[in-house]
Amino acid sequence: MSSFALKIVALTAMIIDHIGDVFSYRIPDYLFLRVIGRIAFPLYAFMVAEGCRHTRDIKKYMLRLGAFALISEVPFDLCFRNKGYITVSNITFYSFEYQNVFFNLFLAVLAIFIWERFKDKKYRFAAALIFPACMWVGETMNADYGWFAVAFIAALYFIRDKRLRVSAMVAGAAVLYLPDAGYPALLFGHRVSFGGVMFLSAALPAVLVGFYDGRRGLERVKGGPALTAVKYFFYAMYPLHLIALAAVNILPRIF
Repeated sequence: MSSFALKIVALTAMIIDHIGDVFSYRIPDYLFLRVIGRIAFPLYAFMVAEGCRHTRDIKKYMLRLGAFALISEVPFDLCFRNKGYITVSNITFYSFEYQNVFFNLFLAVLAIFIWERFKDKKYRFAAALIFPACMWVGETMNADYGWFAVAFIAALYFIRDKRLRVSAMVAGAAVLYLPDAGYPALLFGHRVSFGGVMFLSAALPAVLVGFYDGRRGLERVKGGPALTAVKYFFYAMYPLHLIALAAVNILPRIF
């Protein structure tokens, strides 16, 4: 399975998840959409770790993530901070309460960048402290997935053995969701364990990663501009789909 295929799966799951989140007040069994959405983040985390390994310029990679974190913040807040009663005068365009996941992707790559730059020098111990520091920043700013996102991406970066990476993804899903296994939820009218169903879905990407073969999956794409367009398509889809969902959610309610 190529990285392109994994990204398509992750993108599709993310959009389904966000539809379930934004329109939970309209969709009776929205939890099913949220369950499908748990597939997305582990795959994105894995691909970011892979990106750090294979990119020709990790600094540019990091800056792209940072740029899209800033670009995506207003669409993120428009999408997820306008679920209740709204009018034209009280639409939320920006909120410091919760930040989009690109901030944590940026922080994870920043930590890896600093570690790789100083790991073989006398500042090795100090460089290692960048990981808990970035975890703290992600948690403090309440970026999506908090401290876990940085720790998870770093773990997938350092674990090179394929079987151990699969195990790490299952363990990550357990850390995220099994603490909520005791909470009940309704899924298609049946009482289920909220944390249990979320864990099963979040563990599924481990199976997909087990079939990952290291290929980009774009061997038939000819020319640099075409490859660049495909690359930026996945970046741009994050703010663009948030804008589309926000528009569908907000506009009919204020006009």
